[in-house]
Amino acid sequence: MKVEGEVFLEGHEPRPIGEYYPSLAMEKGLGTDISYFLRLGSIICFVYRRDREKGVAGWKDTLLWVSVNGQD
Repeated sequence: MKVEGEVFLEGHEPRPIGEYYPSLAMEKGLGTDISYFLRLGSIICFVYRRDREKGVAGWKDTLLWVSVNGQD
């Protein structure tokens, strides 16, 4: 396995963990709010939280898909 390229989602770049998750402000390192991603054929689907609220009430996710071959 090797890295062929990199993708970043504007506004979801790695940042100090406490910026995304205030309750983990004492944790060291970087994190993101991307819940997960999955390759589906020639598409990669990213899932991340739409809002930046602290609680789970009203939680809504966003799906973003990106073609890995430029044709989808």
